[in-house]
Amino acid sequence: WRAPWTRIFVCATLAVLDFIMYTVDPVSFSQTEAELAVIGDMYDLIVVVWPEKLFPFLLKMVLVVAWVPVGYYFGRLVLHHMLLRDTLKIRMFAGGNGTLLLEAIGVGISSVVMTTLWARLITTAYGPAYARTLATDSGLGITNAQFALLAQLCCGAGDLFTLVMVTDGMLQDQQYPHWLPSVRDSWK
Repeated sequence: WRAPWTRIFVCATLAVLDFIMYTVDPVSFSQTEAELAVIGDMYDLIVVVWPEKLFPFLLKMVLVVAWVPVGYYFGRLVLHHMLLRDTLKIRMFAGGNGTLLLEAIGVGISSVVMTTLWARLITTAYGPAYARTLATDSGLGITNAQFALLAQLCCGAGDLFTLVMVTDGMLQDQQYPHWLPSVRDSWK
């Protein structure tokens, strides 16, 4: 299955299947609001409503600015170094291996903590009535049809990028010297 045409066929087939999935998915035509649990909350926290009072404004600014660095260090130091590398001694996390994934997971955990902390602090300091005006929810502010189109565009771009990468790899590979020799000469 490692022959050049097979690799290119698999990539092209995935692109076609992604397009078919987009066309038959009923969510692609839905006009309801798109919701993503953590992403929608962070979108609301960063973009949507900023308070006019000074203390809530500064609190929100601190939470937004601290969100990524706190998550990064939590993922790197706590999840990777302390837990997986030093305590559990998992070899795949030796040294600095595997830190990027855990840093991203740490940023995700941090976003949940920051939105929850925002809601609790505002409710405690100003009461539930004021907190409802600044509440975050999982809505993205776009319809499911728009989100599906955006997702399809990203998938299509990823499929195209993969197809180009695989083709480039096959044209540079020395394992199959008789595969498209004239194209290989001009490719190098």
